[in-house]
Amino acid sequence: MWGDRSGREPVRARSPLRLRRATALVGAVLCGVAAVVIVTTIGTSYWLPVTVLAVAAVAGLLDAGIITHRLRSGRSTP
Repeated sequence: MWGDRSGREPVRARSPLRLRRATALVGAVLCGVAAVVIVTTIGTSYWLPVTVLAVAAVAGLLDAGIITHRLRSGRSTP
């Protein structure tokens, strides 16, 4: 079957870690933009959604940083 590692994988296959890193970075940017939009449009009581978005953005950046470290060190397994 095609699920085994018998050398039939495409030569130009992309790493799933790179896709995960890109997804984490896009998520972090979107959370940051959403937090800025909330702060600039809502007058009061916006601290809870902004805090949640900030935590999600930081988590995305940390995930991208860890994945970048793994890709540079050659460890591709989680």
